[in-house]
Amino acid sequence: MTWLGIVASFSPIVAPVIGGFVNFHFGWLSVFVVMLIYIAIVWLILVFSFKETVNTKSHVPNLKTVLGNYKQLITSSYFISFSGIGWLNYSMVVVSISVIPFIMQVQIGMTSDEYAIWALIPAFGLLLGGAICNRLRPKLGSERMLKVAPYLHAIAGIWLIVAPLTAWSVIAGQFLMVVANGIAFPCAQSQLLLPFRDKAGTTAALGGAMQMVTASLLSMGLMALGMSKAWHLGLLLVCVGILGSGLIRAGFSEKNQLDEEGNFKASP
Repeated sequence: MTWLGIVASFSPIVAPVIGGFVNFHFGWLSVFVVMLIYIAIVWLILVFSFKETVNTKSHVPNLKTVLGNYKQLITSSYFISFSGIGWLNYSMVVVSISVIPFIMQVQIGMTSDEYAIWALIPAFGLLLGGAICNRLRPKLGSERMLKVAPYLHAIAGIWLIVAPLTAWSVIAGQFLMVVANGIAFPCAQSQLLLPFRDKAGTTAALGGAMQMVTASLLSMGLMALGMSKAWHLGLLLVCVGILGSGLIRAGFSEKNQLDEEGNFKASP
């Protein structure tokens, strides 16, 4: 679950690496050709290499039932807490890949080819965060691991605020941010599904949809407000660290405690 959980965050980080090389050597139109080829290859792999794993047909719930399940989740403080952690972490990935290429190429003066090489560093940071989570979570537990991430976000934010505007300082701040994402995202996702095993599909679908919507709206809003500097991103990360810490405390609060079987001890 840890490695599966970071795929959604890893893709937007590694995409600028590939896009930078393609754009520099072949032009921006070639980026769309590469995307088409990639999608076609993935589709062919899915069609010919994957077998259906569902052998029995299940009843498709009607719209009223689906909406009722969504309402139950949205009104659950447990769902909002742990799903919200995922929303925050994914939003930071999207916002950073909107701002940092501008900082690196316009303010620092890199070419897209040069930035593509630098963008590899944060990609490895996400893998490092996932590896740390995978190694330490069985020993420390999800709660302790999750509590580390807001501190890392805050430290990354303070660094981007006070550090000089250089390529190394900007990438170092982003690297620390994505390490925190790699730790927090899989822990939050696995914790989220524990009490909702009987409706895991609905839970994952709503959480994922809200994650995409939140990231898109936040990124669009911040860009419209003129977010374009490293210290802007740093200030946002400090705020995310504070908000993330509050969500973690709410998720592990007394009313959201789970028993050994993953069921609520009290009504959430």
